[in-house]
Amino acid sequence: MLNEIDELMIMDEYVNTFESLDDPYLDIVLKSKFGKKHLRINFYWDPTESRDHLSVYLNSKQIENLNMYLSLATGKITKDNEQIKILYDQGILQGD
Repeated sequence: MLNEIDELMIMDEYVNTFESLDDPYLDIVLKSKFGKKHLRINFYWDPTESRDHLSVYLNSKQIENLNMYLSLATGKITKDNEQIKILYDQGILQGD
C-alpha cells in the first residue's frame, strides 16, 4: 500500500481500489484527478447482506502524514527524519 500511496502523490490521474482478501468489511480507494487527491476508506456493516457503509476521507495533507507514518512503521525511514520530527512536534505522531 505504501507504494500505491507514493504513486498517488506523484500522479495527476490515478485510481486504485484495494479490497482485503481476509476482511470483507473494508476497502480502500486511492484517487487523484486534476491535482485533487483523496484516500477513501469504506467500512461495511454487513457485506453479505447489503452495501451499507461508512466512508472516511483523507485529504492530501492527511495522506502525506499517513505516508510518513507507514514509511516509519515499515523501516523505510527513521525517527531521525526531519519530517517525522515535525509530525511528533505537532502531536500528529505520538509515543514510541
